[in-house]
Amino acid sequence: MLSDGLPLYGGQTGGLGLLQIPPMDLGGVEVIKGVASALYVGTALGGVVNLLSRRPAGGPIRDLLLNQTSLAGTGGVLFVGDAPGGVGEPGWSYTLLAGTHAQAQKDRDADGWTDVPGYARGVVRPRLFWSSAQGSTAMLTAGTTFESRNGGTMPDGLAPNGSPYPERLRTRRFDAGGRIAGWSAGAGW
Repeated sequence: MLSDGLPLYGGQTGGLGLLQIPPMDLGGVEVIKGVASALYVGTALGGVVNLLSRRPAGGPIRDLLLNQTSLAGTGGVLFVGDAPGGVGEPGWSYTLLAGTHAQAQKDRDADGWTDVPGYARGVVRPRLFWSSAQGSTAMLTAGTTFESRNGGTMPDGLAPNGSPYPERLRTRRFDAGGRIAGWSAGAGW
């Protein structure tokens, strides 16, 4: 899994779900099948999914999405971007994605076990773009995701052995990358 051709999500995607990536800054998706994908990442012999970022086009972007689920999950995502020198003109442009999402643990059948895990997630991803009149381009990005998930028994629930059985997962992702007219470097951890 790549972002703008960069391995920002790390070499292993087992701990990453696509639903953890807010799609508001998604401009397109490339799917590269077969061994040709090894040109992008040496460990991707079966294929590559490249998520292409959304760029400022047609003026400043100011998008805000707020949502609420039927189980009281909440979320908010802000996406802003602009090309101060003019869209399609040489110079600098930028985008910023920031989001927060939360869901409380739910026990739908009242058996003391979590049916819907609780979580809290925050995401921030700024991107900076540059292009010259001669066609040279550059892109810099950095990002972070913090997520905490809770499952197992409910806070007041007990396992069959009479003890609580909490399950907790804390995820912290940091990444940075850049691309200059065909040369690229990126890392996620």
